[in-house]
Amino acid sequence: MKCQCFMLQGFLGYALLICCLPFFGLMAQPIKQNSSALTSLRDDSLKVIACYQYGEQFEMNQPDSARFYYQMGKNIARKIKYTRGEAIYAGYAIVLLNNEGKYSEALKLTQEALQIFESGVGTQRDLAVGLINIANEWQYLGDLEAASRYYLKAAEVVAKIKDPKLQRICYNNLASLYIELKAYGKTITYASMALSIAEKMKDDYARASSMINLATGKTEEKQYSESLILYDTVQNIGKRLNDPILEMDALNGKGEVYARKKNGDSALYFFKKLLESSLKNKFSPYIMLARSGLGNAYWQLGRLQEGLQQLLQAITLADSMGALLEKKNYLLTVADMQEALGDTGLALAYRKAYEKTADSLLSQSRQRDILLAEARYQSTQRKQQLTVQEALLKKRWWQLILLLSALIGILIIGWLTYRNITQKRLLQKQEIEDLEKEKMLLASQSILRGQEAERSRFARDLHDGLGGMLSGIKLSLSAMKGNMILTENYAQLFASTLDKLDETMGEMRRVAHSMMPEALIRLGLGEAIQDFCSGIQATGKLNISFQLVGNSQRLPADTEIVIYRIVQELLNNIMKHAEATQVLVQISMLPPLLSLTVEDNGLGFDQTNPASDAGAGLSNVRSRVEYLKGKIDIQSSEGMGTSVFIEIPVER
Repeated sequence: MKCQCFMLQGFLGYALLICCLPFFGLMAQPIKQNSSALTSLRDDSLKVIACYQYGEQFEMNQPDSARFYYQMGKNIARKIKYTRGEAIYAGYAIVLLNNEGKYSEALKLTQEALQIFESGVGTQRDLAVGLINIANEWQYLGDLEAASRYYLKAAEVVAKIKDPKLQRICYNNLASLYIELKAYGKTITYASMALSIAEKMKDDYARASSMINLATGKTEEKQYSESLILYDTVQNIGKRLNDPILEMDALNGKGEVYARKKNGDSALYFFKKLLESSLKNKFSPYIMLARSGLGNAYWQLGRLQEGLQQLLQAITLADSMGALLEKKNYLLTVADMQEALGDTGLALAYRKAYEKTADSLLSQSRQRDILLAEARYQSTQRKQQLTVQEALLKKRWWQLILLLSALIGILIIGWLTYRNITQKRLLQKQEIEDLEKEKMLLASQSILRGQEAERSRFARDLHDGLGGMLSGIKLSLSAMKGNMILTENYAQLFASTLDKLDETMGEMRRVAHSMMPEALIRLGLGEAIQDFCSGIQATGKLNISFQLVGNSQRLPADTEIVIYRIVQELLNNIMKHAEATQVLVQISMLPPLLSLTVEDNGLGFDQTNPASDAGAGLSNVRSRVEYLKGKIDIQSSEGMGTSVFIEIPVER
């Protein structure tokens, strides 16, 4: 950030420095280039920035060179359509314009830049800097109301983006603005806000800058003790930072406070210190302040000749610097002192010089008023042009909206017609597919019912027919054994034959039970599956863990037998193919859903292989689940076992 542009008359009496902020002014690492290096860079956004920052070093001593590089950066930005680069040109060019007193041109540039940033180009920080620069230009032109309005807008933006540096600048500039308006209460308010931010930032220079404006406001409000404390702090900061300007500001402020308190000796002391420091640093504005302060202090002490000598030197300095406001005030004081000394001729001469200077100031004021009127007129014209352009754009926008609406309407009608035809075709196709599925489902249901009926018949035949015959044979053989005398070998063979007959009868009962389990008919699905799992567990082939969640309520008979067959098929598959040792069977009967989970720790299979689960076992399971309008999810990978999860809708 740089603070180079200030009006001398505004500077004298308080530390008013109006900051013209370039948009890269707060970057920690400015780009350093020389002219030959610039020409070697390709035309891009970095070169635009480099041109601006390279030109910045020529602002004070070689303004034409600075203008050349600024214009170069702007031209490149326009060439590559870098809109933000064109806008930030204003932050640099206005410094040169302000130094030349071309405030109206500077205002126009800042307004053009702000319009670009308000359109959405750049960052919120760019927008805030643009607002601050416009406020500065209105302050230069003397429209303090407009300046305060833009400072407050900038403060709102920087508060949103939480940029403490810019926020402090806004508040500090507002404080200096209210000094000009002689609204010292607001000066104190905004300077205090700026100081609070500076304290949080732990930035000593920012603290000192804010304290100077705060001390000025308190001096005008006759809060002299607080003012002196603030100036003491500023002086200490100046010493610590080795900044003679801050030290001289503090000395001048203390001298002013004691002069207001009519304490001539103390005022004389601080103005002498100020004169000593300003002569050492060769800074003419502070030399002039010191001599005018000494002149007034000597007058308070009745030492008119010494005071007159200091004021005459202050007038010479004011004349050389073009500080007409200060020169006018000094001439009037000298005229009063000459009159007090009894030299009416010199007093009259100085009064005439005072009036001549006042006329020059009035002429300058009129010129400033003309510039201000011109700037306001241009601003109004610009707003009117923008209003006309916005109205034209709005009209074209509505025309475009109507045209687009008509096109959209035609497209919607066409799309709806196409959609209607397509939906009819889809519905017809869906109806055909549904009929085919229904036929397939009816066929599946018929096949399953036929299979179960045949199983039931075959199970009854085995149990009642073959089972009865085998039981009769066993009874006959048992009776024969009691009536026959057999050798030991034949007795053992006879006993072995009876045992095999028992095994045959047991196997026949197991087959009959498997084909139509009695537990399913008598006790229900949960107990039947548990009985089936216990039977497999008893063989020692698998360790099965069975879990039943919810009430084991009865379901429709065909539903129960299909679910039972699903479990039966899954467990048979595991015993045949999985080489598993552990199996979990879990049934959750919580209507309206029945959930079945069967997991094993076997070999698993590769699900990415289409042929891996194409066997009859899983195919039967899928068809049965589909028959019950359920869902099946199979998760498996080689060597990691298999998990089958089935959900079937059931009635309460």
